[in-house]
Amino acid sequence: MRKARFVSLMAAAAGLWLGCSDSTAPAPNFIGTWHVKVSSFSVDSLEPNPFTITLSGGNGDTLQVLMSAIQWDHGPNYVFDSVYTNLIPNGANVIFLEKDEADQYLLGLQGDANAARDTITGQIGVLDQTFHSLGSGTFVATKH
Repeated sequence: MRKARFVSLMAAAAGLWLGCSDSTAPAPNFIGTWHVKVSSFSVDSLEPNPFTITLSGGNGDTLQVLMSAIQWDHGPNYVFDSVYTNLIPNGANVIFLEKDEADQYLLGLQGDANAARDTITGQIGVLDQTFHSLGSGTFVATKH
C-alpha cells in the first residue's frame, strides 16, 4: 500500500511540475544543506548513504537544488547524477527528483517537514518512465 501511495504521489507531483509554468517558492527556511539517511531500501541499495542535498537561493521564486550523485546498485548499476534535479514544495510536503539521464529513471524523495523545517521524513524510490516503482524505502533528512 505504501509503495502504491508513493508511486501515485510521485506521478502526481511530476505531472504538476510538468504542467505548471509558474511555481511558488518554498519557505526560505528550506534553504541549507540537508543530510539524507536512507533507513531501508528494497531492492538492492543506494550509495552513498547518507548523502547530501543543498538548497540555495535562485532567481525570482525558485531555488537551486544540488544533490550528490547517488548510485543504485542494481546490476547494472545506475547513477542519478543531477543532470535533472527538481524540488516541488507544497507547504510542509516536499518532493525531490533526480534523473538518471542514460536510462530515464527517476530517484524521488517525498516527505513532510516538521514545523521548524529542520527535519524531513518520508519515502524514497526509483521509478521508471511510466512511474512504476522499481525500488522503495524510507529516509530521514536533517538540516545542517
